Amino acid sequence: MSTKEYILISGGIVVALSFVIVWLRALVQRIQSQRHRRNVIRQLLQSVQEQNEIFDLKKSVEGNGKNGLSATLLEQKGASLIMEVLDYVPSEWVGAPVVAHFRDPRPEGPIYYQFHTSVQAVESEHKKSRLSLAAPVDLEVGQKRKFIRVKPHHDAVLGINTWPIDPSKPFPRSMAEAGPPLISYRLGMENAPVQVEDISSTGMALSFQKEYAKKWPVDLIKGSQLLCAIAYLMDPKNEQPGAYWCVCRLLNTREPADRPVLILGLEFTYWAMLEKGKSRLHWFRCSPSAGVTHIAQWVMRMGLEQSKRL
Repeated sequence: MSTKEYILISGGIVVALSFVIVWLRALVQRIQSQRHRRNVIRQLLQSVQEQNEIFDLKKSVEGNGKNGLSATLLEQKGASLIMEVLDYVPSEWVGAPVVAHFRDPRPEGPIYYQFHTSVQAVESEHKKSRLSLAAPVDLEVGQKRKFIRVKPHHDAVLGINTWPIDPSKPFPRSMAEAGPPLISYRLGMENAPVQVEDISSTGMALSFQKEYAKKWPVDLIKGSQLLCAIAYLMDPKNEQPGAYWCVCRLLNTREPADRPVLILGLEFTYWAMLEKGKSRLHWFRCSPSAGVTHIAQWVMRMGLEQSKRL
């Protein structure tokens, strides 16, 4: 084997190993993210169960007979939800795909959720039945695409950086390529130039002090784009920081009468996260129906904390 061939083979092995390491790291992060999300969903369902909330079950594909049921959650058992229906449920429900809707009552107003599942088993008596449903691996937060929005606690947002976007250029591939932000905020600043007014898994509202909004180099009109990077605390009790980058499309603007700010209603179109100790940004398109999973976890956790359930 010549020296050139040896170098080529060695280089190929190194490249292949690098791809494997990146893939394994992404797999571990995905598993950890899924485990955390399941725990959050389990806590939410436990809270709803304790308040005897009603679950509305509807067959995804309607058939003969009754296609909807009202149930209460009795128990979370492994990968199943055990529910009680105060009615006779025929065996035809076994195996049926269903959509479950339920309400999370909160002091400031109820939040609605739904999830897709299937009926695993039915035990029926004359006027009472028990159903076993597959536990949800995800929740759609809201009804009719109205996603839960929360206003982060002041200490939950560690920093915000914002940049205008040139639509003729690709998104930045690194922090260095993004350059210094046009308007930024750090926890503890007085008269914060920009703040997160509220946020959901599909978008957010940013409030800019008017004196800083005037510095924006392009007109802030519907359809224009912004680049944002937000550092936040996922779990204030354990001080677990996180950060995400997002490209946002401007949907609307408003100026409240009681504050000298300009509020931008923004929709997430692309998002990216930095690996620990890395500076490379890998961009992903946002799902309009599910939003950004990492942001959804943060929003759901904040919602639970604000309800004093964590």
